[in-house]
Amino acid sequence: MIEVKGCREAELWHSILKQCFGRLERRTLEDLRAITESPDFGPSRLLLAQVDGKPAGCIWIKGLLEKDRYELWDLAVLKELWGLGVEDMLIDKAFERLSEKGARLVRAHTHSIEYYVSAYKRHGFKPVRRILRIFWEPNRVEIGPPAEDIAQVGELRPEDLDMLPSVFVKSLRPYWDWWIEDYGGGER
Repeated sequence: MIEVKGCREAELWHSILKQCFGRLERRTLEDLRAITESPDFGPSRLLLAQVDGKPAGCIWIKGLLEKDRYELWDLAVLKELWGLGVEDMLIDKAFERLSEKGARLVRAHTHSIEYYVSAYKRHGFKPVRRILRIFWEPNRVEIGPPAEDIAQVGELRPEDLDMLPSVFVKSLRPYWDWWIEDYGGGER
């Protein structure tokens, strides 16, 4: 059984985000504590989904300066629970809360992962801005013989510029298919 309720626990929020997004989630536990301990934060702002009494996912309703404008952040569902409708229940419950508050504008932010983008699209959202963040830590990269056999490194020549967008797009699949629809991605 899936249940969605309000939550104020920064530790639980942080744990779910880290399990779902790993290193993509850059905020620390202290960052989330600062949010949950702020005077404007109430238990109706962070929604926690539970499946059979165990944490399954969350969504954060972030208020903006104008009282009728909000943003949805941190839609996150544990991967082993994908397909159960947890994400839809979280978004539905967030919409209930936003309706009670008289929201006139709602924006959603998500990591560029097709599962979450598709969930928001099912609820009427349309991607309007695409942001790609790539984190690279060169001191942690080890290149061994297998990588040397399949990758070529060289200078970019002017005649290579036409193929660059398609190479970039292919390198990002499958997680960012929605981001690349302009280049013939998964939705075209």
